[in-house]
Formats: sequence, structure tokens, C-alpha cells
Amino acid sequence: DYEKSKLIQEQVAFKFYASEGLPVICIRPAAIYGPRSRYGLAVPIFMIKSGLLRFIPGKGDFVGGYAHVYDIVAAAEFLSGKPDAVGQVFNVADDSAMPIGQAILLAASLLKAWMLPVHVPITPIKVAAFVDQTVSHWLGRRPTLERDLIGYMDRDSWMDNTKLKSLGYQLRYPTLKDGLPETIAWYKKQGWI
Repeated sequence: DYEKSKLIQEQVAFKFYASEGLPVICIRPAAIYGPRSRYGLAVPIFMIKSGLLRFIPGKGDFVGGYAHVYDIVAAAEFLSGKPDAVGQVFNVADDSAMPIGQAILLAASLLKAWMLPVHVPITPIKVAAFVDQTVSHWLGRRPTLERDLIGYMDRDSWMDNTKLKSLGYQLRYPTLKDGLPETIAWYKKQGWI
């Protein structure tokens, strides 16, 4: 539903581009992480730190798409100055092409958290997320597990950034290994973890 709502938003924006000449440039960000984030990749980081995630969900071999918040903002600013970009869609993602299991292990190593060397099937995790969301809704709190987030762990979500880079954009954080240590250090400094 989340991706569908974003696609509908793009379609509406491009209708204004076609009918009114409104200069529209669309960016499609990968999973955003970085300082101040409490969503997306921040969720498994918080879960690892609190001891709620000590295993690899699913096979862990699906490739994720990641983007540091700095690169999302910088790419948007960069594209806004490119007349050739008007009327086009650009993926904003880093070059990681890292499997999700490897990303979780990277976060765990940066947090110095102990992980069990096991893979837990994704179906029971989805059931737990459904129960958590239902109970959380009744209690009026944010769920620990979200089904939409779990959905990213059983499919590839890697995004090709070639089009963005072909215009000359250079990633400040080209891989998750470049940006995640700084992000976790920021969380620690703020007392979030």
C-alpha cells in the first residue's frame, strides 16, 4: 500500500507537469537511514540494541536498497538545478547491493551486539507483526513490529542509481558501511541507544 500511494502521488504530479507545465522531478528514495531517523533502518538498529532482534529474519539473502538521508536531500537539491531532470524519475540509493542479513550483522557488529547464528522463517515474524500491530492499535501505541517493514525482508528492494549518477551526482555515503557507523554513533551520542 505504501509503494502504491507513492506511485499515485507521482502520477498526480506528472499530470500537472503535462497539463500545466509544472516542472516536476520525482525522486524515489531507497530505505532511508541517518541521524534523527526513528523509522526504516532505525527500527532494526533499535531492536538489536534492545535485544529484541538477535537472529536473521528469513534467509537474509534478499538485497536491500539503502540511502543516507544526506544523499536524499543533496540529490533532490542537485536535481532541482538540472533542467534535463524535469519530467523524469530518479532512484536515490547508494551502491551497497547488500543482502539484508549482512546489513543486520553489520549493524550488530557496530553495536557490539551478540547475534545467534540462526535464520528464523519470515512467516512467524509476519504473524507476530500482525498481532503486535493489532494490540498496539487497541492500546493506542506505536507497534514494535510493522508488517510493511517486515515485507522488505522477503523480497529484493535494491534500486539502480545509474540514472542519477549519469547526471554527475556523487554519493557522499556510497555504501551502508560508509554511513551506518556515523548514524549509530549519532544515536549513541543522543542517548537513543
